[in-house]
Amino acid sequence: MTPVQLRAARLMLGWTQDELAKAAKVSRASVNRHESGTGVGEGQTLLMQRALEDDGIVLLPDGAVVEGVPVFGGVGLRRPG
Repeated sequence: MTPVQLRAARLMLGWTQDELAKAAKVSRASVNRHESGTGVGEGQTLLMQRALEDDGIVLLPDGAVVEGVPVFGGVGLRRPG
């Protein structure tokens, strides 16, 4: 998950950095470091990714095609139900 994907996913859910940190059980500083591109450990990144995915986020891989348009670093939200 790229820093841009993390920030976009968090904002798509309307979460603050604190709310993501709580949901992922990581520190707010870890969320901030990842979003700023400073980087965090792979384990912390996976915890953040899982928390976002558990709330409906879908991370789109580079080269995915959405409605005929290639996507690079995309983020989506599953429809309810």
